[in-house]
Amino acid sequence: MRELPFRLLDRLYMGLSRPFGRELRARALLDWRAAQSPARVEPPEGSLLVLAPHPDDESIGCGGLILLKPDRAERVRIVLMTGGEQGRPDWTETATARTRREEMEACRRLLGVAQVHSLPGEDQRLSSQPELAAPLRELLDGLLPDAVLLPFFMDAHPDHIATNRIFLEAAHDVLPEGLPVWGYEVWSHCPANVAVDISAVIDQKRAAIAVHASQDRRMNYAEAIAGLNRYRAMQINWRGESDLTHAEAYVRMALREYRRAAEAWFSRTGVPAEPAKSEGAP
Repeated sequence: MRELPFRLLDRLYMGLSRPFGRELRARALLDWRAAQSPARVEPPEGSLLVLAPHPDDESIGCGGLILLKPDRAERVRIVLMTGGEQGRPDWTETATARTRREEMEACRRLLGVAQVHSLPGEDQRLSSQPELAAPLRELLDGLLPDAVLLPFFMDAHPDHIATNRIFLEAAHDVLPEGLPVWGYEVWSHCPANVAVDISAVIDQKRAAIAVHASQDRRMNYAEAIAGLNRYRAMQINWRGESDLTHAEAYVRMALREYRRAAEAWFSRTGVPAEPAKSEGAP
């Protein structure tokens, strides 16, 4: 009985968290068996590959988890799917891309990650670039991570959805089907089944998000995401620990289960089984 109010609050929040597709999302999330208070877990061990559709998604979604990894310089790699060149419509794409590259480099240093790989994806157009699966497959084959983190496939942003489709195609016959996949939150509240206490690094995470200053013209992303992380901490802080103030939530599944769930969701919502081919693509 003790958990019931929190579960009701969790489900209400998920149902109202995003106006876009609210009815369909609410129904699906309420039906999902993972739509409950997440379990408190430690960050995954070993090497991690973080897929970020745009510069700043890595910090928003899993910046705290990255910062908690003591061996992150050697064991964490970030892959940017696009340069985020559409992130400032009041600037030229060239100026935006240059600024966001500079911001990402500053963020990389702040996070303590040694390397960021950049794929030639186009911001807002990833769904028409299925050919990106080939270079991503090469990266996966070369790095062979112990876990992959990316925006959860229910996210409302089309580039985040496309990142999932491209990753699932690239992972075929390269990554083991039992590999842990951690779906993180950016634009949509996910039906999390695990959460990581990031209280010790929340100030560093805020700073990492704030480095992407070109994206803050309409809202303070650092404070907005810190608010989400406070809400997630409430869900796992059953003992009322005063030092547990912020947490990141994830959907953690083995690759085979993540693939099955994603394809079922795409089928239900009308998302194509694979990204649409761009003009002239084979």
